[in-house]
Amino acid sequence: GRRVAALENGRVTLYTLRGKTRAEFAAPGAEALDASDGLGAAWGKHDAYLFTPSGKVRAHVTADDPIVRVSCGAGVWAVATLSDGGACAVTLYDAYANQIDRIANEDFADGDVFVDAGLSKSRLWVLCMNTSGAQTDSRIYFFDAAKSALLARIDAPGQTIAAVAADENCVFAIGTKQIICYNHSGIRQWQRAWEGMSLSARGQSGGS
Repeated sequence: GRRVAALENGRVTLYTLRGKTRAEFAAPGAEALDASDGLGAAWGKHDAYLFTPSGKVRAHVTADDPIVRVSCGAGVWAVATLSDGGACAVTLYDAYANQIDRIANEDFADGDVFVDAGLSKSRLWVLCMNTSGAQTDSRIYFFDAAKSALLARIDAPGQTIAAVAADENCVFAIGTKQIICYNHSGIRQWQRAWEGMSLSARGQSGGS
């Protein structure tokens, strides 16, 4: 059944939807959570823990550079790190922490600065800001995590993509001028212009 995860003082507690405690385990250094339908992750500055809905810790990854994002997909999870010098890397692991792929600075365009990343099933998106031109533009990369392949690179000139949110069917880019819906291969499905509104969103991967 579905679980609700809570993180406090380096410990993760899983509850049923009725509030009954199902499992509890230590995740030293963890400060945030992410989840998909079949996997959960707790992570902090240098450590990430992958766990199952039953509360079994399946994998523990330690990173040399600070971890800035962890996202869970379908049998795969992504750990994004950012060095003090600004070098970004997104490492993809299977459900047992075997490395599948590593996407690093050389996979992005010159001037791209990492903002966020997330998984939806086996598709990875990475949001960057490009600072090489006269103005700062947003850019989204779409990767097939299972095949280690770049599917698309989407530029958003003239606006800032403030956040990306994903479900099992679509990836939504929430910009300062438009909301744009893409499929998981990076093909635009629709867009809506909007002005004068305020919206807060966080990139997600699948269901939480």
